[in-house]
Amino acid sequence: MEFISHRITAATNFEGTLVHELTHLIDDQFENAGWVEKYKWESCSKYSEDWDHKDVPDGGRKAFYNRKTGKMALAGLFALQPEECVTEYATHLIGDDICESLVAYFFNPNLLRTVSPTKFAIIQSQDANLPKSLVAAKRMSTDEIRLPEIKPQVVNYFIKEPQI
Repeated sequence: MEFISHRITAATNFEGTLVHELTHLIDDQFENAGWVEKYKWESCSKYSEDWDHKDVPDGGRKAFYNRKTGKMALAGLFALQPEECVTEYATHLIGDDICESLVAYFFNPNLLRTVSPTKFAIIQSQDANLPKSLVAAKRMSTDEIRLPEIKPQVVNYFIKEPQI
């Protein structure tokens, strides 16, 4: 529930993780709305002068590591426009970029608008196309919450024996 460095600081870790992970269920809608065309991820193997392919510390597999930063590239891909990613975590994969951008859209829209006006516009256009919900949520303190009292009810069942 605390703030940690890989999230938008306006959201708690819980809030950011919840929105991030739920967005994975719909990230293809944003990919198809122009994200893939505008924001590219490239294979590290095409840029061998910038990336080393070596064992990860646990020795179980190999991964690409950037020669300048030492950063490991998840899935062997890297963002061609990392400056338009709202968090460092968003630079790992296109899906994580979309998810972190949606976290920013909900919790700190000015950050997303400043870092990447185009990503903000893509999300906003998708948001505008959704039907408006009639349900609203409001945070309440525990002393404001009143739950109904549930009283047990006795139910009698009778078993009718079959006649032979």
